[in-house]
Amino acid sequence: MLTYLSLNVHKWKRRPFLFLIVLLLPLISFFTLYPLFKTSVSDTAVPIAIVVEDDSEWAGLVQERVGVDKRIRIRDMSSEEAKEAVQKGNVEAAFILQEGFMENLKSGNISDSVEWLRTEGSDLDVFVKEQIGAEMMRLALNAKVANTLQNWESSVEWEEAFLHSDKHWQPDPLFQMEFVAKSPEQREVLENQLESWKLVVMAIFFLYAWIWFISLLNEVSRDEKAGRIARVLLLRSTVRRYYVMHFLIFGGAASAAYFLALNGMLYITNTGQELVVGWNVWSVIVLFTTLLLSYIVFLLWIRSAASLMAIILFALISFTLYVLPFQASGMWTTLLPHNWLIELNPWEAGGM
Repeated sequence: MLTYLSLNVHKWKRRPFLFLIVLLLPLISFFTLYPLFKTSVSDTAVPIAIVVEDDSEWAGLVQERVGVDKRIRIRDMSSEEAKEAVQKGNVEAAFILQEGFMENLKSGNISDSVEWLRTEGSDLDVFVKEQIGAEMMRLALNAKVANTLQNWESSVEWEEAFLHSDKHWQPDPLFQMEFVAKSPEQREVLENQLESWKLVVMAIFFLYAWIWFISLLNEVSRDEKAGRIARVLLLRSTVRRYYVMHFLIFGGAASAAYFLALNGMLYITNTGQELVVGWNVWSVIVLFTTLLLSYIVFLLWIRSAASLMAIILFALISFTLYVLPFQASGMWTTLLPHNWLIELNPWEAGGM
C-alpha cells in the first residue's frame, strides 16, 4: 500500500519544478499582480490640487496631514496650473492656501485663509474640504490656547503652549462621536476586518486549493482502474490506510498552496496579527472540512473522472455565487464552502 503511495509522491519528485510551480502559483500570481492592483487603487483616489502660497510651517503641515488619507491624491501646483486643471477636469478641485495663512490662523481669521476652486461637476471634493477645514480649526484652536495664555501673562512660551495643546489631539480628538455601522439586520460591523478585495482574493486561493485537491484524486481512480487497490485489499484485507494516507498527502499539498498564498497576502498588506491568526484558524477548519467532504463524496460515488468533474463544477458554483454582484439567499447557500469561509468566520464581522 505504501509502495503505491510512494509511487504517486515519486511522480512529484521526478518533476520537482512543476510541483513547485503548482504549489506556489497562487502566491506568485498575487505577488506579481499586487503592484498593478495597488496602482489601480491609487488611480481611483480623488485627485486634488493644493497650492501653497504661504511659505510657513503650518501650510505644509495641513497639506501633509490631508495627504495621509489614501482616498486623496495630492498634486502640488501653482495657482494658474490649478485653475487650468480644475477647468479641464484633471483634478476634482483645488485648494489655495493663501499668503498669510499662518498669521490668519493665529489671529483666528479662518474664513479668508483658503480659496476653494471647483466646478459644477465636482462631487467628490467635499470630504477633502471638510478635512482641510478640520485641520485649520485644529491649528486655530491651538493658537487660541496659546494666545489666551499670553493674554494672561503666563510664563509659558507661545510655542510651548501651542505644542502642548496640539498633543491632546493625538491619537484622537478631544471631542468625538463614535459611529457604529450596522447592516439591515442591525449587526455591528467591526473596524478590525479585512477589506472586501482581500476576501475575494482569499476565495480565489480557496478555489485553487480545492480544485487542485480534486484533480489529485484522479490518481486514486487510476489505481482502481489498474487493479492496484484490489491488490492492496488482497494483501492487507483493508484499504482504509490507503485512502487515509492519500487524503493526508493530497490534502497537505493543497493546503500548503492555500496557506502560503493566504499568509503572503496578509503579510504584504500589513494585516494585523489578530486577523492573521483568526483567518488562519478558521481556514484550517473550513478547508479541512471541505476537502474531507469532497473526498468522502468521491469515495461513495462512482470513482471516475466524471465524478471529479462534478465536484469541480460544484466548487466553481460555490465561488461564482460568492463573487456575483448580488447576494444569493436561502438555506441552500449554507451548503457552499465559500460561504462558510467568508461569511461564517467568528473572528470577522458578521460571523457566527
